[in-house]
Amino acid sequence: MASGKHILIIGGGVIGLCTAYYAVRQCHRVTVIDRDAADHEGCSYGNAGMIVPSHFVPLAAPGMVALGLKWMWNPASPFYIKPRLDWDLLNWGFKFWRAATPERVSRAAPLLRDLHLASRACFEELAELTGNDFGFVKKGLLMLCKRQHTLAEEAKTAERAKQLGVPAEVLDAKQTAALDPNVRMDVAGSIYFPKDCHLSPDRFMAALKHQLHQEGAHFSWETEVTGWRVDGSRVEAVQTAKGEFSADEFVVCGGSWSPVVARDLRLNLPLQAGKGYSLTLPKPRQLPQICAVFTEARVAATPMGNTLRFGGTMEIAGLNEEINPVRVQGIIKSVPKYYPDFTPQDFEGVQPWRGDHRQAHRRNSVRRNSIHPDRAAEPGSLRVKEPDQESAGQNRLVRIRVGSADHDLNIPSGTVTLDGDLTTPAGAVGIVLFAHGSGSSRHSPRNQFVARAIREAGIATLLFDLLTQEEEGQDDVTGRLRFDIGLLAGRLVEASKWIANQPDTQKLGIGYFGASTGGAAALVAAAEIGLPIGAVVSRGGRPDLAGAAMEDVKSPVLLIVGERDETVLELNRSAYARLRCEKELAVIPRATHLFEEPGALEEVARLAADWFRRHLRAR
Repeated sequence: MASGKHILIIGGGVIGLCTAYYAVRQCHRVTVIDRDAADHEGCSYGNAGMIVPSHFVPLAAPGMVALGLKWMWNPASPFYIKPRLDWDLLNWGFKFWRAATPERVSRAAPLLRDLHLASRACFEELAELTGNDFGFVKKGLLMLCKRQHTLAEEAKTAERAKQLGVPAEVLDAKQTAALDPNVRMDVAGSIYFPKDCHLSPDRFMAALKHQLHQEGAHFSWETEVTGWRVDGSRVEAVQTAKGEFSADEFVVCGGSWSPVVARDLRLNLPLQAGKGYSLTLPKPRQLPQICAVFTEARVAATPMGNTLRFGGTMEIAGLNEEINPVRVQGIIKSVPKYYPDFTPQDFEGVQPWRGDHRQAHRRNSVRRNSIHPDRAAEPGSLRVKEPDQESAGQNRLVRIRVGSADHDLNIPSGTVTLDGDLTTPAGAVGIVLFAHGSGSSRHSPRNQFVARAIREAGIATLLFDLLTQEEEGQDDVTGRLRFDIGLLAGRLVEASKWIANQPDTQKLGIGYFGASTGGAAALVAAAEIGLPIGAVVSRGGRPDLAGAAMEDVKSPVLLIVGERDETVLELNRSAYARLRCEKELAVIPRATHLFEEPGALEEVARLAADWFRRHLRAR
């Protein structure tokens, strides 16, 4: 597509929003229309949330036709085709049968592998960009097998995976239990695919919508397509109940509704609606750390924050959102067979997901919090562990009490406590506070790497969590606090005041190191405090989210971005132009958003340490 086109996308599910996101990144103007309301939650929200390079075998595989015919008469089977006289279904079934050959599977496998791996890389990039706002976890997947025969069959798939370059390990029952001790399993063994990942689908959708709003994409909800205006072979506009929408190009991302939308264009899409079910336990009795598939039952189990989702069954029954209780019971009955400490009673009161009908626990009200510059941080207590010697300095676990956030959380006494790791090298003249939008800054390997380089330059570091554990739990569901720049900046301001009030650190010049949305929080906090902040560094950050506060920053600012992180680079260039302070924009050659290329993160650490060493002075 040429730059600057107007792209209209039909469908606001995950495919539509991802298409919109990458179109926006290519500098196109984007409009998304959808037949449902803005808060409708289709299958993009209720799925198992797995990213699976291990699944390189297509559904149309040898033996699936016979299995489908066998299961057709069992409504509780994992793969169910509802018997009905429907020409589209018969045509689709014939094409499915013709595609289910060993030769086609062999040709498809490397293509599916490449698509999955490319998709995984995109999710990883988005996770870093949003501060992992959607719970992206890279711990692999377990294919759990109840029977030894199944394990032997799956081992053949594992061997094929390794031939394709997809890592796979065959584990016995003891090895499987050791890999995920958080849940008791009753299995003969498993296949472990370490490259597989999982995430929280509803939080991913929320993050995508937020990104698109930030980038200026337009949405029109409750806008059902009624037809098309065509001039010869060119589509001029899509007709809807709200009028016509014209564009340069149109992308149909309607999921199972796409054949209906495209019918008037004389496009024959051999596509059938496949319906699945999921149930999410808000407080599971055990919480595995690795997502799993119950191989014989064809049920997926995915930890999502503090919740546990079970999803499965494929039902081809036409376009409807009716719940088949027999199929839901099939999922529930399978769980104790693999996780024996669970019982069917655990699911009492848990509503199966269907369209916009989900569990009542999925949302909590969160209001934006503003910065209160006159709100002083209470003096906190330093709780000292056995001191570790690093650079001849002291490493401490600190607890900082700050004013409570203005949102609906059950936090007693009007304050919250933030945990942090404070390390002060001997003779330090400054201290750098790390801000990361994910709320887990002190556990970020990249931030810890940079922090070591800064300490080697003779500067103290404070890596602390911008959100409490309780807030992290709430955010696992809502996915909103990590984009609340006002809240994050307010916490950073109060942590700075706390540092200024401590006898051991009150004479140190203060600097900020921000990553992801923490970059915006650092700029807002620096603008609020003013000259006492000696320097600010942003690594792959989102300074654009600081808004008008950028023009009030007086501290020297260094923006570090990867050359190949094109969208974030453009955002940083725009932010750089708005800054009115001493500033530099450092572009790391050939580096992407995660700075994973050889030497890239080392260069980030060197630049940051030099910047702070140049600008921080004792007070």
